[in-house]
Amino acid sequence: MFKYFSLWLLVVLLISACSGSSSTTSGLSIPDEFIGTWQTECALSDPNDTTSVYQIITDTISEDSIVSVYAYYLSSDCTSPATPTQKVLTVEPAFSGGRANTSLGSAYEVDLKLLSREIDGQSENAGVGTNIYSLMLLLDNALYYGANSTEFNGMSPAERHSSLDTQSPYVRN
Repeated sequence: MFKYFSLWLLVVLLISACSGSSSTTSGLSIPDEFIGTWQTECALSDPNDTTSVYQIITDTISEDSIVSVYAYYLSSDCTSPATPTQKVLTVEPAFSGGRANTSLGSAYEVDLKLLSREIDGQSENAGVGTNIYSLMLLLDNALYYGANSTEFNGMSPAERHSSLDTQSPYVRN
């Protein structure tokens, strides 16, 4: 059995290695245009709750991961740190090759697996291993992720986000 598994694994690795540039969308390849550092403007962490803290999110996207740093603030100009001060999420993206039509254009379907979560430097296991089924679109130098809705909360492929969060676009930093 191990012999067949090893052979299967070797075939999969060879096919993956021969798949071409990282601008293809299969497995863990992130399209080249997404690689870099992206940041949101200072905004309420929950736009529907005016008592929530403010945040700036910085995403660093590499060939095999997305590291999201959430910096929290008490003031609307994002100068007075809140407690907790920072949350760091590391996710592993997998692009299926699928596309979804949105109001802004054709977005990539992406499955995001949470690998780690830290609050103010302390590791937390909450949600680690969870998959979120989302969307990503780059348009006019702005990066958009999928938006949660009641019906499309991203918790399964059938509930993949169907629209984009247009309130908090990320710009290349």
